[in-house]
Amino acid sequence: MAPGNYKVAKQSNVNDDTWIPMDNFIHAIMVKPFLPLSKLSSLKDYSNNYQDLYPGSELYIFEQTKIKNRSRAYLCWDPLPQDYVARANSLGSKLPDVSTKTTIFPTKYATLNPTRYTGDVPSLKIHHSKVQSLNESKISMPDNFMNQLKNSDKLENTILVEYLKLDKKPRIPDFPIFRFDERPVRDEFGPILSLLGSYIMVSYTNNEMNAYEQLTKLYCQLEKIHIKLRFNLYTNDNKSFLIRHATSIHSKACKHLTQDIKKELRNSKLNDKRNLSNKIDSSGFNGIFARDVNTGELLALGNSDISTFMTSSIFFGFLNDFPLTNLEAIHSLNINKNKEFFEFTPVGMLIEVLDINNDANGLDPKFSNVSASMYLRTKDIILTDSFTVNIKTDNILSLDNISTALFSNIDEEKAENETIYLVVVLYEDIPIKISSKTKSTYDFTGATSSPEFNFLDSVKRGISVGVADITRVFSNKKGALNTGVAYKFKVNLFGSYFEPASSISNTREYSSTGGWGELIENIVKSSTKGVVVNPRAIYLWISIKEFRGKLELNRIIDSNNFAIKNIPQYGYDASLNPEERVMLKIGRVSILTDDNIRSNVRLISVRIVSKNANLLFSTSSTDEKTNDWSFISAIPGEILGDEIRVTGIEQLMDNESISVYVYFNGFLSGTGEIDIFKDNKLCLTQGFEELILPSFNHNCKIIIELSKVYFGNKFCVPDDVSNFLNYDNICNHQITNEQTGLEKVLYLERVVRKLNSVDIKIIQKYTTEIFTKYIMLFCEINEIDVDYDLKKEAIMAITGSGSELHLKSLIDNKTFKRKIFDFSLSYSVDNNDVLPDKTKYGTYLFRAIEELLANKDKKFRHFRFACLQLYVYVVTFITINGKVEDPTGLIKKSISFYCENVLTLASGSDNFSAEEQCLIIKDMDSVIELIHNWFPPNELLYFIEQMLLSSEDKLIYETYISGLSDANEQQYVYEKLSLILKVLRLQKLKDIMYDTNDDKLDNARFISAVMDFTLNIYQASLNGQFNILVMRICNSVILEILLNVKKDIIQKNLFRLLPEFCRIFLVVEKYCQNEHHFRPKRLFSNLFPDAAPPDIYTVGSSMGSVVLVEILLELATIISKLVFLTENLYGNSLSIITIMKDINGHILSKHFRSKYYSSFINIDSLVLIINIVKRFVKGTFYPSDLLLSITAMFLKISNLMLLMYKDFLISTIETDDNDTLEHFNSKLWIEYLKLTLKIFNHRLSFNRNLAIIPRKAIHKICGDVNELSKTIFIECWDSLESRDDKTENIKNYGVNILSFRQRYLVFDSPSLLRHILSLALRIDEESMLIGSRIILQMLLTSWKIKKALSDVKILIVLAFYNLSMLNPIIFENLDHVKFIRANFSIMNIRKYDGKLIECLLLFYNEISQFLLLLIHTQSTPDIEEYANSRTMLQLDVLSYLLDAKRPLQFYKLLSELFNQYIERKDFVQAALCLEHVANTYDWNPTDYLDELTFFSLPSQSSFERKESLYIKSAEYFVKGSKLEKALTIYKDLATAYENINYNLNGLSFVYLQISKIYKDLQTLDRLDPSYFCVMFLGYGFPASKRNKMFIYEGMPFEHISSMHARLLRYHQGSTIVNSLNNAMELKNAPTVGKFLYVTTVEPQLNISDEYYSSETNYDLANKVRTYVENRDLKTFVSLRRLPGSTSVVDLWVEEDKYVTAATFPTLMNYSEIVSIVIKKLSPIENATRMLQLKIQELCSFENICCKTITEKGPSSIIYLEMSRCVTGTISAPINGGIIQYKEFFEMSQLANKPTEEEFIILTKLFDELAMVLGRCLVLLRKIIPSDELEKSHAALVSQFKKNFKNEILKNNILIEDMPIEKLTKLKSKHSTK
Repeated sequence: MAPGNYKVAKQSNVNDDTWIPMDNFIHAIMVKPFLPLSKLSSLKDYSNNYQDLYPGSELYIFEQTKIKNRSRAYLCWDPLPQDYVARANSLGSKLPDVSTKTTIFPTKYATLNPTRYTGDVPSLKIHHSKVQSLNESKISMPDNFMNQLKNSDKLENTILVEYLKLDKKPRIPDFPIFRFDERPVRDEFGPILSLLGSYIMVSYTNNEMNAYEQLTKLYCQLEKIHIKLRFNLYTNDNKSFLIRHATSIHSKACKHLTQDIKKELRNSKLNDKRNLSNKIDSSGFNGIFARDVNTGELLALGNSDISTFMTSSIFFGFLNDFPLTNLEAIHSLNINKNKEFFEFTPVGMLIEVLDINNDANGLDPKFSNVSASMYLRTKDIILTDSFTVNIKTDNILSLDNISTALFSNIDEEKAENETIYLVVVLYEDIPIKISSKTKSTYDFTGATSSPEFNFLDSVKRGISVGVADITRVFSNKKGALNTGVAYKFKVNLFGSYFEPASSISNTREYSSTGGWGELIENIVKSSTKGVVVNPRAIYLWISIKEFRGKLELNRIIDSNNFAIKNIPQYGYDASLNPEERVMLKIGRVSILTDDNIRSNVRLISVRIVSKNANLLFSTSSTDEKTNDWSFISAIPGEILGDEIRVTGIEQLMDNESISVYVYFNGFLSGTGEIDIFKDNKLCLTQGFEELILPSFNHNCKIIIELSKVYFGNKFCVPDDVSNFLNYDNICNHQITNEQTGLEKVLYLERVVRKLNSVDIKIIQKYTTEIFTKYIMLFCEINEIDVDYDLKKEAIMAITGSGSELHLKSLIDNKTFKRKIFDFSLSYSVDNNDVLPDKTKYGTYLFRAIEELLANKDKKFRHFRFACLQLYVYVVTFITINGKVEDPTGLIKKSISFYCENVLTLASGSDNFSAEEQCLIIKDMDSVIELIHNWFPPNELLYFIEQMLLSSEDKLIYETYISGLSDANEQQYVYEKLSLILKVLRLQKLKDIMYDTNDDKLDNARFISAVMDFTLNIYQASLNGQFNILVMRICNSVILEILLNVKKDIIQKNLFRLLPEFCRIFLVVEKYCQNEHHFRPKRLFSNLFPDAAPPDIYTVGSSMGSVVLVEILLELATIISKLVFLTENLYGNSLSIITIMKDINGHILSKHFRSKYYSSFINIDSLVLIINIVKRFVKGTFYPSDLLLSITAMFLKISNLMLLMYKDFLISTIETDDNDTLEHFNSKLWIEYLKLTLKIFNHRLSFNRNLAIIPRKAIHKICGDVNELSKTIFIECWDSLESRDDKTENIKNYGVNILSFRQRYLVFDSPSLLRHILSLALRIDEESMLIGSRIILQMLLTSWKIKKALSDVKILIVLAFYNLSMLNPIIFENLDHVKFIRANFSIMNIRKYDGKLIECLLLFYNEISQFLLLLIHTQSTPDIEEYANSRTMLQLDVLSYLLDAKRPLQFYKLLSELFNQYIERKDFVQAALCLEHVANTYDWNPTDYLDELTFFSLPSQSSFERKESLYIKSAEYFVKGSKLEKALTIYKDLATAYENINYNLNGLSFVYLQISKIYKDLQTLDRLDPSYFCVMFLGYGFPASKRNKMFIYEGMPFEHISSMHARLLRYHQGSTIVNSLNNAMELKNAPTVGKFLYVTTVEPQLNISDEYYSSETNYDLANKVRTYVENRDLKTFVSLRRLPGSTSVVDLWVEEDKYVTAATFPTLMNYSEIVSIVIKKLSPIENATRMLQLKIQELCSFENICCKTITEKGPSSIIYLEMSRCVTGTISAPINGGIIQYKEFFEMSQLANKPTEEEFIILTKLFDELAMVLGRCLVLLRKIIPSDELEKSHAALVSQFKKNFKNEILKNNILIEDMPIEKLTKLKSKHSTK
């Protein structure tokens, strides 16, 4: 798209190159590379607005030049892999996300999309108003006050100097964070994949391989779907499935992350379980959001009803693979649709065999004429006919051989609560080749058949059977798969094993296994008897797809894309026009013989042939029919289990039979007959019967077990059924015209009564015929010319009998409900020639029912019950084709009378049990729906109200008020409430019940009656036995009304129920807590059930156990809906006062006057609201950290409820003009304001912290939560202001001081103050200014009263600290500089007060430092890498609490560290912990302290406690050989004893310890540690370390390479920077990653020149240096050579002097560098320094070597290190080593001669060096590990004598004569343990 089709802000008088801001962000994509930095790298020094841009780069333009040739925009880029290694530390930490940077680029290089929605960015308006700096926005500094600050000398010593500088940089608009709000669903998966990739990178980086593998798998699946959706690679039928699959994967990933993060936090030592929800992923990516199951759109209350919203959230959160599977849960989402009474949805299964596999290691299976048969069955019942296909032998494994079968009209009712199996049977037809010679030798004497039947050409043998459980494919089953989607199943195939009995005799002994015929049953029953693996066929793959509905099934059947066979159901259903048939099944085939000779019969084959050409055989209705059939062959005694259909029986003749031929090994051995039709009856069997045939050529008998079952309705009709169906002929024959009509009536009555005794299965077979005859019979009886009173009783009996008859066929039988429904549809006025007119029949029938119901005779009781239960079918039949004429009003009267009878059920007058009453009212909603046309709306509503909501309902009120009930009575209540719910959902009645056209009283009265009825039951349950299920169904009824009510005034009146539901919520919550309903569980039920019991679901395995209290969530939903109804009416001007004014006096309000409706506003209702909001915000009754959509909705509801009562709360103080607490409910105000700010500080309100899609979802649900919370708070807070001196205070200070009430709230309620101060820490300016104003008000108020700010500082420090602990998310994006500037921007202190200004500066300086510490603490990851850093930061933070008299946490942390160090025997660190504790006390002997259990310190004074801690720490310092530190401690103790309590014993003890330490300093040998300067560079390090330098204390003699290895091991993913220049570049221009620059440093040695000028004891010189170095050790130096030198005599070096914040030793062995001083050293100073370092190094080696010799330890390692050092000193191979410094003694060659004192120092250092080297050479000779090194050692000694000749002579150094025992004895005497 070419640029130019978008708007820019109008500007005048500008040049072409002038930048003009846009009205909106413009989305752009680079299409051509723009690489300015690659061509001119110096551009980055000129401006940060130039970046290398490549095609595909995403940009958001906010500014363009006038001619639009250049654009300034935000550039978005995804983080790189190194970003995760550097910055991601755990799954719960803030992950790298899309980064942004401003850039300038040529507009023509990009494609602009001005129509794409980028969100409303308010800061664009600021940009348009030419605001060029932050100081010119709301946060700006008053000039006069800034001048006052400049006059204060205190400002220069604070960090505020930098903070208050004006920022001259232009301000740009905020990045558009809501840019995805209007994007389609397919675009959402891009950010989802990006963030999911971030978690994958983090999990891999942190070695979380389980999480990595699972998330990677989900990522790949989601990416495939995303590609299909993005590029439209799908069909219309498949789109819904793809979206469901994608949303299912997304929710699964979120659940995995939730569990992984929780696990990680539980394992974290710093984790506080109370704050778990605050520490879980502030991005919200792990949260579950409600989505539409078909479109995938994020749900909000604007595009879905609240019930669907809640249910969708629950199912997405808890169910595995939802909405891809669990279709019963999807169906429950549509709660507004009642099931049709006669609802019937045909079901079909499309099954295709994909592949057949045999054993790859086996031989050729050699299949021969294979056939495959498939059918569906349960454990006990066969559901469908079989589908058989013949497979070509040449390529059996080819898919072309397998066709597809559609199993249609599956009878699901038979399979209800049963497992459904697919059975696959493979068998083959094996040809038999018999030679002519063999045939001629076989004896067929006695055979009666023709020769063509003497031999078999082939035999059938079973190969294998497979059974697969396909229950999940049926979408009405629990945990079902998605309908209309193909799923692959693997079917394992098994063969049969049959072992014949040991003998074949006349005792009929059979094998324990049945063989082939029992194979299927054994597999289904999971039995291994007779089951083996057949390597010829191991398994096969099948594809199964479910189709529901006639249209879908017909579409598949009529499709020409592929061959499909339509397979019907197995049973007989006359409505489906099935064939009349007999099912012939062969069981066991055995041989009975009289001799003991074992038969050589290996196979028995059975063949049948029909004599009648119309009598045909087949395995199924779709197979080819034949009159010659061979069954599967079997071993003698084996069960065949083969079953075939025998059709054509309608054309059978009398005495019809089938010929049977039995073959032994293919030779005919016996013949016989099977009777089919005899004596005009079918010959059927009850189970298996034996057919015994003689063998004409064997001395044996053949026994065949067979069964014959008839499927049809033309034969075998029972006499009672036949008499009924032919009643007219029989009646005419038996009753002559001369007989009375009454006798005919009585006869017909007997006929109907006898029909009731017939088996239900027979009745259902003849449903249509019986119904037809019954209608004719009933009309005929009514028309018999007999006085009606004479035949009335008979008619009532016939009516009742007919009702019972109907019930037998219909009740709880979907198939036969469908039959009568189809029959009713076909019954119309067009067939009057067959059946009577429907109106006539209806008139007769309704009159008879009315009279039957009116008759209370006991003998008619069961008839009345049947009629009441059957009434719905009667009404259906009469009204199914439209309204029947009722000129006499008889039908309407009958309906009314029926309803009156139902109404009196609970009165007990008919003595119907509760169970019977449940059956009667079960389908009453269908009656009401069918009769709605018979009554006008007002009568219908009244009729429904009287029928359903009667106060005379005895069972409901007496049962629950008394608290006594049995299961049946409870079930009646369930049914009654479910019935009410069904009626409320009737689509045809909704216009009547919720009519909004005018102010009709009827629907208002009806709604009120329903609400009162339901609440009465609710109240009875609350007062009696708590029945949670009853209350939950009541919730469903109430919500149904709230969802549908449309009239404004009714909505307002229903809102008056809000306090009542709040009260119910609190009562139920208390009950649930007492009954332990808040325990985690694995099962949950659907919300708002419409019947009892509700559907139960299992929480997915990825979620574990969850806390979900369904009834509380339902009540919360009802409360939310009530609030939403009023919000839609009033918007943000919602006020309870306004609502109550609108309701009062309205004509419809009179119907809402029960005790449940609040009539006035009071404090109690506000208290209820506050308690409910508390629970909503806390969210303990559901997993609020997971179900974020519900959490967001409750946040909005909470805000609205607080807004609603805001005016009322303010009105409670308007009548009180005095600023006192006399009429001020402070507790109520505190709770109200706290809740307002809790919502404001909820983690979901931090939009910028949220990921893209969670941000979109939450914004869609609850909008801008912050803005409303802020408005509520500020209005309430300002209402408490004092009017006294307000104008003057604002004039003098810029703000008013706090009123007395405000002071009470903030100073006496720390928790409220904490929430108020959170405003000051938010990133948006308005909130920050509100909080800053209150802080300044507190300061000025405190100054005015006390002339001090210390109290306020303590309160604010505590508040900020508690905020960081309870809501750390606030500190993630906190800009403390902006906070300070915001505080100063509102100051306008015109009344100059130097002391006040000074105190303010000190206060803000300390607060700023404290905030910076909190930010660093929160930003430092809680992982092992930064454990020491976090500990030090926490100590610094907790030290601020000491002034606030909150020292316990400080002591607790140090106590934990102390115990850890004692366990590790690190006595120095333990001593430092004690010293830190001691320094918190003063030398005060007069106060009294409580016991300190952390360190086992008793109650004592401050002096005593500090004294005991000092003494203990000094002892540990001595143990750790830090004698200088112990000496400092003892000196401080001596000063305290000397000047404070004059403790002479203490002085004696202290000076004795000092004396010992000074002595040990001269004699003990100690190893000095190495020190390193470490610089941390790059954004990979937290802010507390980034671009900072530290001194680290290393191990003795530790090389820099060792320090490198330690740091890299500790900070994984870091890179060592070897050059200082590179390090400084990284520091000045930080980049992503982690970089370390390490250099060695040495303690600065400050020894006086006089020391070297004096006579020095060389044995003690090293001890003195060590003492001087370690005393007050906080200064370190490192040297760098300067260029230009030619030798050491002109070598100038640069010395970097580092000063640390703490004196070494320090806690954690490191300290930050606070200052750096660079100084040049002259050549002689450098030489002195190098000699001192070398002497110190050699002395350390000497000490270690002596210790090794004394303790006889291993010497090889120390020899190598010591030899290297000594050799390098005596004779360095490179640069001359130390010897080169002797050039300074050649005075004449030096241009700048050293002074005499410098020569003396240098001379003494060389003397000392020579003596140390001499001792080291003696020790080296002692520890030489091999004689081979003797020569090299001798050469080294010779070189030493040569290079140090003068020093050896001067100091009389005799290496050969120096006894080693003297050296080691001297060293060991003074060595430390």
